[in-house]
Amino acid sequence: MKKVLLIALLNMLAFSQVTYCKIIEYNKGNDTVELYKTLTQNKKIIVEFYSPTCEPCKRMSVTLNEIQDKIKYDIIKINYRKYDNISELYDINSVPRIIVFENGKPTKQIRGDGDEKYLIENLK
Repeated sequence: MKKVLLIALLNMLAFSQVTYCKIIEYNKGNDTVELYKTLTQNKKIIVEFYSPTCEPCKRMSVTLNEIQDKIKYDIIKINYRKYDNISELYDINSVPRIIVFENGKPTKQIRGDGDEKYLIENLK
């Protein structure tokens, strides 16, 4: 039921605009309503699922930090093991994984890490 509710909520349009880019470490627990509120606050958001012990995740985080101004997305980082309810909702079983949300809707996914050029091409 929670999954159906969140998917319905995520499919609603968000009306606010991104005015600047920032990186947020998600720490609201497994509360999917809080995640929905966060996702609909901005027009473009990247949700990065990661594990703190994952080397490709560390490389992905560094690359996202480097290209943040070029891609004009806010970035929400979610520890996929710590927030397993949210990871399960999006079928995250390996990391790193990026899900791009625009206007509250998931529009694309990127699996694994990539260099700066790869990410910029796939996020624009």
